[in-house]
Amino acid sequence: LAGEVAESELRWRSALEAAGHGVWDFDVPSGRVFCSQRYREILEHAAREATLAHTDWLEEIQLEDRAAFKRGVDACLAGESPRCSAEVRLNCRDGVEKWGLVHGTVVSRDAEGRPRRIIGTVTDITERQKAAEALDKTHRQLRELYAAMHEVREAERTRIARELHDELAQWLTALKMDVSWLAARLPKDLHPLVNRTEKMRGVVDTTVAAVRRIAADLRPVMLDDLGLVPTVENLLHEFSQRTGIVIGFNVDCDGVEFREPLVTAVYRMVQEALTNVARHAQAAEVEASIRLDGDRLVVRVRDDGRGIDPALLNKEKSYGLL
Repeated sequence: LAGEVAESELRWRSALEAAGHGVWDFDVPSGRVFCSQRYREILEHAAREATLAHTDWLEEIQLEDRAAFKRGVDACLAGESPRCSAEVRLNCRDGVEKWGLVHGTVVSRDAEGRPRRIIGTVTDITERQKAAEALDKTHRQLRELYAAMHEVREAERTRIARELHDELAQWLTALKMDVSWLAARLPKDLHPLVNRTEKMRGVVDTTVAAVRRIAADLRPVMLDDLGLVPTVENLLHEFSQRTGIVIGFNVDCDGVEFREPLVTAVYRMVQEALTNVARHAQAAEVEASIRLDGDRLVVRVRDDGRGIDPALLNKEKSYGLL
């Protein structure tokens, strides 16, 4: 029977070796840990002896990760858990850093239920970890790139909005004054010319209003001059007038001085939410609020419209939601 058990264990270890896993076998009473050939190859200690003291074996895990894995082993020894597992950095030969996925399972106990043997594996996950770190770095770079692009876009919007508001609108106002001057000096019996100048004045008024609306959509001058809350109030008022939707606005952030980039971010959130309400919600009422909740700023725009189809939430091309 003992020979069959030994043969079975040998086959099990050989199968793990073939799968690329290193095998470790902790004999609890003796405090010794057997390390397979593949285990030693992963740590680049192929020529090292196969059996180590438990404390020496743990030192093959870097100090920063050792405590976490040791807690798992101790939980197995205390009977609190049948398994332990951790992703750890390994102390390899010549200071080479590798990542290992280490698993362990209690496979035998004594008559009192205390663990006698814990057998486990170590898998080299260095390449996977490097790929994950590279992916995290790429994501971080993309976020930084997006933030930079956002700043450039907002700066360009601010410049164009200022030029529309300060220059084009002023020139149009001057043109309106000239048309009014001309209309006041035309003989009243020249009805075609009088009517045409009145229409010209109306066109100029419409153009001035359009320029101011476009400038406000690009970047409200109020945002820089008066701050976030008055600008959002004005946005909500104009939205209500344009759409006929009843809007309520609650603010609970007294004493807070909003600065960039928070000012622009919050304004754009509310602006985009209102745009979605107008396009899709078929709502009659909207309730907006900006409030402090501890160290968090909560911005909410809620409408009584038809809601959103859950199927749209999973569409890859739903860029607005993204």
